[in-house]
Amino acid sequence: VWCLIAELAVAVGLHYLSYLKAYLNKVLDFICSRYFTIVKMVLFIAAFLVIYMAFFSFDYAHPDENMSKAAVEYYMEHWAPADIQSKEAADSFSTYGYSRLSEVTVYYFLAGKVAWAAKNILGLNKYYRAFNVLLFIAMVFVFCKKGKRNPWLYLMIGLTPQVWYIFSYTTSDAWDYFLSFIILYQLTGEESIFNRVLNEKTGKKAVARLLMIGAVFGLLLLGKKNYYFIFVSSFFFLLYKLLAEKQENRVQTIIKYGIVVAVCVSIFGGAKYADTLRYDGKQGEIAQQQREIYVESAMESNIDSVSHANRSGIAMKSQGIPLNQVLLQHGFLKYSYQSYMGKYGWMEYESPGWYYVSIGVIYGLILLLLIWTMLHNGPMPKKMIFCLLMALNLAIIAASVWKSWTGDFQPQGRYLFAMNFNIAICAYLYGNLLSHKKILKFAICFTGGLIAYSFIMGGIIFLT
Repeated sequence: VWCLIAELAVAVGLHYLSYLKAYLNKVLDFICSRYFTIVKMVLFIAAFLVIYMAFFSFDYAHPDENMSKAAVEYYMEHWAPADIQSKEAADSFSTYGYSRLSEVTVYYFLAGKVAWAAKNILGLNKYYRAFNVLLFIAMVFVFCKKGKRNPWLYLMIGLTPQVWYIFSYTTSDAWDYFLSFIILYQLTGEESIFNRVLNEKTGKKAVARLLMIGAVFGLLLLGKKNYYFIFVSSFFFLLYKLLAEKQENRVQTIIKYGIVVAVCVSIFGGAKYADTLRYDGKQGEIAQQQREIYVESAMESNIDSVSHANRSGIAMKSQGIPLNQVLLQHGFLKYSYQSYMGKYGWMEYESPGWYYVSIGVIYGLILLLLIWTMLHNGPMPKKMIFCLLMALNLAIIAASVWKSWTGDFQPQGRYLFAMNFNIAICAYLYGNLLSHKKILKFAICFTGGLIAYSFIMGGIIFLT
């Protein structure tokens, strides 16, 4: 009798398993057939959430926004760069003694002009955040127009809610990330300006387009140093494309690459030289004097001192604190991971623990799928560039670790955002194979829901 019951239970179980399998296949088929529509909906929701956070979150609820706001407001009224010794630059200094207006990036100038229009024409209260919102909407627009042919652009926008967050308040990280997104599209989009130029003869139109691409690289080079990894990734990828070219076309391709590099270096060098001329070559001394003034002011105001002697979170290597203690006891690994996957405000608001575990497991499985696909498909040069980009991701993490150990302890996920660029290129390399994997599309759609949940429940409800 017991054997009969067991056999019946097994039969019923197998029947329901087959039913469940058939049902899951139907779900996967449904998602795959409407994949592009679903991810567009995720990004439309993201755009709405970014707009809501930007224009309804509290003043000074976000990291260092008061200094960034001061720099933006300066350019609302001025066209020329500020003198950091002037009273007009005072509010742009942090307690570390660094001014946003001393940066050579064009972000604050552009944000200031958009902020002027947002305040004086549209009447927005949070006008200083308008530029970043526009940048995010522009990225969503590009994906909606080009995403069917280049679906891996989504990984630059929809991989983590922390990306959405930096476009929700005033920070130059958003500008650097936007430029990285444009570069990714130019490198991987078959119909992009850059790839069209590579396939045509060098003429006036081609040179003009190359000047535009070089300008984008040059503007990124003026940005934050953690985005310099984008240049290394681009070099590897362009080298791979060059080697894949027919031998008779390589000289022309090298010339075109050279024009882009020349423009990029010229913009960077010109901006740096102009900055040097403004201070008669003494900008280093002047910046140091201003740092000392504002650090001393911070100490007198009983604000947390930024001196090496009084902050245990600075130069921990010099203090003899071992690396494993920085990683584990001080929580570098934990806080970097959380702030990459979604941590809001001044890092005091976070999502529930199950969210970080769930999304970590899913992304771990996606990474294994990428590696598995690479190992079993494609020629050796493609595998090599894939491995180089993945190794570069480890270098990005190592650089963030080194900075927190030897300099200021800042386990921030935004320092790791260049990894998104590399992951997107790796997916692009095997895009023809990955685009047919139903489970991958399901995972990407599912994580879209997860990160929207994190942005709302971990960020918006506390900051608005």
